[in-house]
Amino acid sequence: MEGPECRFIAKALAEKLTGKTIVDIFVRKPSAARYSKHPLTNLKDKKVRGVFCKGKNIVLNCEPYFAVVHLGMSAYFSAKAPQNDKWFKSVSFSIALNTGEQLFCHDERGFGSVRFFMPGEEITPISELAPEVFDAEFTPEFFLNKAKGQKTEVKPFLLNQKAVCCGLGNIYVAEILWLAGISPFKKTCDITLDQASRICESARVIIAQADYTGTSAIQTIAKNLPRGGGMSSCFSIYQKDRCANCGAATTCARQNGRATWYCSFCQKEGW
Repeated sequence: MEGPECRFIAKALAEKLTGKTIVDIFVRKPSAARYSKHPLTNLKDKKVRGVFCKGKNIVLNCEPYFAVVHLGMSAYFSAKAPQNDKWFKSVSFSIALNTGEQLFCHDERGFGSVRFFMPGEEITPISELAPEVFDAEFTPEFFLNKAKGQKTEVKPFLLNQKAVCCGLGNIYVAEILWLAGISPFKKTCDITLDQASRICESARVIIAQADYTGTSAIQTIAKNLPRGGGMSSCFSIYQKDRCANCGAATTCARQNGRATWYCSFCQKEGW
């Protein structure tokens, strides 16, 4: 799950939850609360004042209390009760509201999590993150400063949520580096100011496009809530047989255990 998908879901949740009170929370998979220092039942009787997103985290603001939801790779929310046993077994937790409505978080793979924070506690999933691509702090100079001495390749550097920017995942980084014309295998410490400028600008272009077209979600990410998925038709390199720029055959290689799509002609910088 990447930043635009999380913002999309956060917006839908904000419309569904803001101003309502959580009367109960049912944790159906204990692993969902594996990172929480406090029981999730602390959310009971808390009024939701808003929902916002930072990076790949969705934050329920029940000020002075907060809950941070990370959807992992494929978790989603549904406003309808599970219709069969298989669907019910995928529910990691559910929330009951004072309006009689319920919200179910489905996480079949079990990579998602939710944490509860007491008043005054540092919300570490948020405070430890790097800036997002539209933050004023995310500049070419900032990029170069963070890149100093980094021997890692630029793609995993961009994927590190605490390194230089947050909210980017495998799909969008592939598109960003293609638009910037930079090899995903280029060493981060060798990035020039011009290349950093192109990466920053390409990141803003790609993420703006994803936000506008409705995210890259290939599968439904918020069943029974407003849906996205329009960005997947706009990919230029990810899962494409041909480069959208030069028409050459694309290459898919393994990089740090992830599939990396690139054009060996248009992304020569760094070889």
